[in-house]
Amino acid sequence: MISAAVRGVSLLILIASLVPASATAQCRRSCTAGESRDPWGCCVAPPRVRRRPRTPTRTRPEALVGDIGSVLAPDVETELYHWALAWLSQAREAAPRDHRRGVDLFRRAAGAALIFVHVAPQDRRVGRMRAALVESLDRAGMTDAADREADALGGPRPDPEPAAARELREDALLNLAWAHQQIGQRLDGPQMEIRRRRLAVARFTRAAAYYRVFIAAHEDAAAAPGARSELANVLIAAGAPLEAARVLEAMAAAVPARRIEGLRRAVDAYRRALEAEVREGTATVADAPPPPSLRPPWTDPPAMPEAVERLFAARDRYLEADGADAEPELFRSQQLENAQLLYRYARFDRARPRLLRILAVSCDDELGAEAAATLDAMDGPGACERAQAARCDGSITAPVCVAATSPSD
Repeated sequence: MISAAVRGVSLLILIASLVPASATAQCRRSCTAGESRDPWGCCVAPPRVRRRPRTPTRTRPEALVGDIGSVLAPDVETELYHWALAWLSQAREAAPRDHRRGVDLFRRAAGAALIFVHVAPQDRRVGRMRAALVESLDRAGMTDAADREADALGGPRPDPEPAAARELREDALLNLAWAHQQIGQRLDGPQMEIRRRRLAVARFTRAAAYYRVFIAAHEDAAAAPGARSELANVLIAAGAPLEAARVLEAMAAAVPARRIEGLRRAVDAYRRALEAEVREGTATVADAPPPPSLRPPWTDPPAMPEAVERLFAARDRYLEADGADAEPELFRSQQLENAQLLYRYARFDRARPRLLRILAVSCDDELGAEAAATLDAMDGPGACERAQAARCDGSITAPVCVAATSPSD
């Protein structure tokens, strides 16, 4: 009888353990942030949301060259030395836990070391860089390049350089230049304080240094035209438009497919250089021709300032290039700019046929009205009629623009 009672109690305990507790017994009255309450006033935790893994994103520039507050190394060689050793240390630490990240960091360290030994082969730190290069290449999986570098330790580097190493150096150069350019753009802006502007200029200047190294070492690479273009951009951002103009003219000469673009952008860079000199008070631009007593035939025309001559010559190079007239409005506006410069510096015989060519295309649009007003000021009313009588084809390269009252250029 007693054993039957014990069995009954045990059964009741088992059943109770399997039955869920009542809502009141499970109720929790102290809610945390983000929890709601059910009709009985109990806290209800929000359902857990499984987050999707983050997709890979492009390397942030800060990971390559430090953030906007970082102290910039005094020169390219010191910066490369620092980053090569820092990335090698990070790679050694990361590789046991995350093989993929370790390989990326070893490649990054190898790229910096490759640039260093290329640009500073006589630097006292080159021995350490070559040792770091061997380890970085080997642990990045580039064993053939690592073996060749290891065999050459203590003597000249392998020649020719392995293709894989050359490609890695190209990639590292462009990445470092891009990163400095990005940081410079974050620092720069019309509302930025003077100190931040100086920091931006330093970043743009460093980016220019990397682009120059790339162009000098890889002028035949597929990325070389883009590097030349970006070099011009960072030079303009750094306040060196004259250097940018020369880079763009070199691009126009070296890359036929981008000749028109290079010459057109060079004109803009020379214009920026002239405006900078005018702001600094080192150059002036005439806004009207001198009085009649100071013009030919009574005296020689006034000399053009050097900065004005540079801009004038750059525009003419653009106007004379095959295909420049594919952008007719820009083409005619540049024709007008140079014709007006000749007019302001009393070179009427050279300005007249250029103005007639502009009017031969149209007298009715804004450019035609400006050209007609300039020609009327030189020769009296009737500029459009004279342009219609002249045999002009609208091209600056036309040998003559014939009209009875219009001397040839």
